[in-house]
Amino acid sequence: MASALMASAELKAINDQLHEDEHAALRSEIFQLYLKDATAGAGMIVEFAKQRGVTVGVDAVMDYIEAMDDDEMDVELTTENLAIVAGGETKT
Repeated sequence: MASALMASAELKAINDQLHEDEHAALRSEIFQLYLKDATAGAGMIVEFAKQRGVTVGVDAVMDYIEAMDDDEMDVELTTENLAIVAGGETKT
């Protein structure tokens, strides 16, 4: 249980870093990918964490995201994101 709490604290810290203005584009990219392929999106977060000396697994990231409430999911939706969420398709 202690390791799960530590992972949660580390993931919160990584989430806080991702929400810094300097990472807005990366955050949007991760969100778009997560909507299309949750495992790949979580993998981007794992890599972001790794670059900051934090080791977390894809499953831990996905569990953390699933446990978040709507207020914690603060991502500005682009037109493409809205189409994905709504189930529509966009052509690129």
